[in-house]
Amino acid sequence: MAAAAGFGGGGYGYSTGTGTVYQNGAYVISIANPNITWERAVMTNISAELATLNNHLTATITYFNKNTSDMLIPYQLVETFGAQNGGNGLASDDAGNIRLPDLNLGKINNHGIELELNYSNTAGKLGYSFGANGSFLRNKVTKLFGDAAYIGAPLYGRENVDISRTYEGQPIASFYGYKTNGLYQTQADIDKSADVANDPNKGDIKPGDVHFRDINGDGVIDDKDRVRLGDPNPRFVFGVHGSVNYKGFDLSFNFTGATGFQLYDADRLVGLDATQVYNWYAEQNGRWHGAGTSNSIPRLSTYNLNDNYRSSDLWVKNGAYVTLKSASIGYTLPKQQIGDVKLPEIRVYVSSYNVFTLTGYKGYTPELGYTNPGSSGPSEPHPYSSTPGVQRGVDVAQYPQSRNITFGATVSF
Repeated sequence: MAAAAGFGGGGYGYSTGTGTVYQNGAYVISIANPNITWERAVMTNISAELATLNNHLTATITYFNKNTSDMLIPYQLVETFGAQNGGNGLASDDAGNIRLPDLNLGKINNHGIELELNYSNTAGKLGYSFGANGSFLRNKVTKLFGDAAYIGAPLYGRENVDISRTYEGQPIASFYGYKTNGLYQTQADIDKSADVANDPNKGDIKPGDVHFRDINGDGVIDDKDRVRLGDPNPRFVFGVHGSVNYKGFDLSFNFTGATGFQLYDADRLVGLDATQVYNWYAEQNGRWHGAGTSNSIPRLSTYNLNDNYRSSDLWVKNGAYVTLKSASIGYTLPKQQIGDVKLPEIRVYVSSYNVFTLTGYKGYTPELGYTNPGSSGPSEPHPYSSTPGVQRGVDVAQYPQSRNITFGATVSF
């Protein structure tokens, strides 16, 4: 278990005495924690198994409950020694801020139910086997810093979008941002909107801008109106597999899928933002350009005074999918003998991996998983995490999984 201190420098100048000559030096940016330990996990499993129909049908159901404690999480800054990291609007040579080491403070709970069902049998020369499995999972951070503080993922893109936050009492890496109510279609819609009745930036809003909702009812759109927008952790993950063989023919397949979770299409956010230097999404052709023309793609503007591309539910999408992960079909040639020579058994086949995916998600792939290794620096009042897992299900245009098709043969002597 490492407990090393961190040092900065690289030409950091110190003056000695009353002269103006600066000497190269180093400064402390983080300190060691000799008391950190491995995280601890306590897990309970309760299972029931069933076998019937001469063991042709088997089933298993398992309840699991895992509590993980002493998880390493970042802590706050100490402004007593060390060098300022340039954050919070201070210059890089301001003295004071130093990062404390991660501490064994975090706790998380994962619990749910796993199901597995299999059936296999034969009918004459036909043999077959089918199975299904599924996991219902709930995830919650049970201890962090309290209700107000959170661990956030690094800001994304030129818009500096704050996408994911991990709060105590909520699922890890939840999406946070603003609720929307479509787009403002006319100036009259803006004038009569209670959501911005007291907003000092109301004059910057134009028809075609995003209509952000005022959650706390003060008539101002600000950070107090941010809420949890979605959970990237699937509530149900499942698989279906099977195989059939008849005489020399054989067929096998494996489906996987997940549902009950959301994805954050950050690449689409960038692809519709006219202030960006990247190519635009083709969806830009369907943008708002007059009352009634669109209620989801904002007007084209390089000024973006309404901050239309801040984190909001415009970019949160249903991530449910089913994919045929693998499939194979083959034929085994009957054994032949020429004289006293027995020919080897030959099987020819064609197989494919990542055959197809059924999903309503419009990105490259809904199978994103964890898409951020963690940030390296702290920020008040919420530290950014140096621990993997604080951002999940965020689509930053990861390259999709490739589809493979293989033709082959096996020879058994």
